[in-house]
Amino acid sequence: MIKKLFILFIIIGISLFFFSNSNIFFQITHDKLEIDQANVYGESLNISFNDSFENKINLYDQNGNVFDQEIETNEEIDHGIDPLDIKSGKYFLLDENDQLLTSEEEINIDYYTVTRDNKNYNIKLTNPHGYLELEKSKEKLPDGYYDILIDPGHGGQDVGSTGSQGAEESNLNLEVSLKLKSELEEMGYTVGLTRSDDSLPGDECDGISSYCENGRVSQAYEKHARLYISLHHNTGGGSGFEVYSSLHSSDDLASEIVNQLSTELTPSSKETGMIDLGLYNYTFYDEEYMFESDYYYVIRETGGLATKGTSEENLTRSQSPVGSESILIELGYIDNLKDESFHSSQEVQSLEANLIAKAIDSYLN
Repeated sequence: MIKKLFILFIIIGISLFFFSNSNIFFQITHDKLEIDQANVYGESLNISFNDSFENKINLYDQNGNVFDQEIETNEEIDHGIDPLDIKSGKYFLLDENDQLLTSEEEINIDYYTVTRDNKNYNIKLTNPHGYLELEKSKEKLPDGYYDILIDPGHGGQDVGSTGSQGAEESNLNLEVSLKLKSELEEMGYTVGLTRSDDSLPGDECDGISSYCENGRVSQAYEKHARLYISLHHNTGGGSGFEVYSSLHSSDDLASEIVNQLSTELTPSSKETGMIDLGLYNYTFYDEEYMFESDYYYVIRETGGLATKGTSEENLTRSQSPVGSESILIELGYIDNLKDESFHSSQEVQSLEANLIAKAIDSYLN
């Protein structure tokens, strides 16, 4: 009995030593696996390394419990650590050999999860002693923050595409966006719009409007959106809808939207960038930075580090470690008389908003 108590005392003592003197423990077990980069895309916390890694991270809480996280390192940016999979509390991050994960560069990531059942969580990733610590706590979404930011494309003097019978894309985009906002709010999400009238976001400044204060890209960061949905209507002689996502992501959200829209609408069969009917990645090779990049700036730039945003006009924000998961939807070709008439219908616009909202809700839950 005395021997068992002695062993128990030793175990408790070691545990207390670990958590009360973590800096000393860190020095003893200094990890060789150095973090190359940490970033957030939507709600996914991504970590890349400067060496090979077996796509598994162990999260140790202060009670010594371990939680495995299977992650796609250096690959799909929406398949990182899922903060909803773990309980509230503080965690140390270790590899599968229980080596502490470290970073010589300061890491200070702070973001909120999307509202679910009227609850939000604040997620922090820091390295106060060189090694990574993750903290999850239940907190209300701050005022001015949004779960989802909807972007009605164009606006003001920029009407976008014009239909064969005179329908203006900017107006159609706004009509669907207002309906989508209402649908998502009824589901309990906090939703914002980049514009709520016939104006061009950020148009009051001298620079490129999207990157100005209140611009399309700027708002994604100012309002801390986790999802960014940009709505458009197309021209070019085609027909049907198209959904675009980042070439770096898994296309899970885009696929869910395509599946929902396909129950009532016809997907486009345009070949450029097609992954599947209605599902697209549209890219270009960036000669200056020498890598494949997302063509649509609202996908590339709002994703921050995760999507390798590079615009000089938005250098600070595009290098942010926290970005939105962004989708661009072309609902139809309004230079096609049939599409124009179809998408000008208030009933059809309500249907489109309902289907997109269902897809978003299904993806998030």
